Amino acid sequence: MPSTETRRVVASNRADEIVTIVAGASRIPFSNEALVRVTAISLNRGELGRAQRTADGTLQIGWDFVGTIDTPAADGTGPVAGIRVVGFSTRME
Repeated sequence: MPSTETRRVVASNRADEIVTIVAGASRIPFSNEALVRVTAISLNRGELGRAQRTADGTLQIGWDFVGTIDTPAADGTGPVAGIRVVGFSTRME
């Protein structure tokens, strides 16, 4: 099984930056969820504005992503390992 650590782009609580990258443990996926090795995210003007207004150190931004399936869903649904995917998530864990 791949690494259980993830990195997230969140609204920074520091005055000299808008966003920061934090690391943390991943939760165990549900049987219908695949693990994606994310290779790129996008940050748009609206997300950066929200991050600047929030500045709480926890609001995750960069919801659009591309990557490859690292571990397919345990129940057999969805794409197989190695397939390139695009997605959207309000919270990546």
